[in-house]
Amino acid sequence: MNTQRVWFAFFIVLALTLNFGFFIGEIDNPLHHNSYELFLTLVVSLIATVLKVGDRSHMGAVLLATRLGLALATQYLENDQPVVITYRKYRPEIETLKSKGAKILYADFSSDEGIYSAAESLSAEHSRLKSIVHNASTWRTDPGHEMGLHNLALMMRIHVGVSMILTDALAGALLASSNASVVNISDYVAGRGSANHMA
Repeated sequence: MNTQRVWFAFFIVLALTLNFGFFIGEIDNPLHHNSYELFLTLVVSLIATVLKVGDRSHMGAVLLATRLGLALATQYLENDQPVVITYRKYRPEIETLKSKGAKILYADFSSDEGIYSAAESLSAEHSRLKSIVHNASTWRTDPGHEMGLHNLALMMRIHVGVSMILTDALAGALLASSNASVVNISDYVAGRGSANHMA
């Protein structure tokens, strides 16, 4: 086991937790945002960045893709915030979140029908939402010819289309809350590129 990667995983999860801890609360109330927590967040994020320098593996992307959504959902639930989660691939963590009070909805975003079906179910069941966090993703290679266009269309549907359709369908629920937010989580590979993934 690579010790540097273990430490990086520890510090990145710690940084995510501290970031979320600082962020939660009314945005215009300074009593909800501790300055020491902000300082610690910056220090831990800097340590995670230093550990990542020179490491060109996909470990960071894999960690964030499989754990960031879980960390955010857990943090919300621990702060008595209701959570609704969509998933395509079953993981044991889903049952853990469900046991803590999260509502779970199966959704296949690889087709237009799946996207619109999820949007319809969510908008019918939830009249008020504080935040939407878009974390769905897929990464495909560029095999060329017809499959290249197919893979690009699938990636655009999941990375862009899902966010657009769900945000539009749930706009009324967001507007029913004060200081509502929409968060789109990307991947560090999108910024630097990869021979293993399409643009």
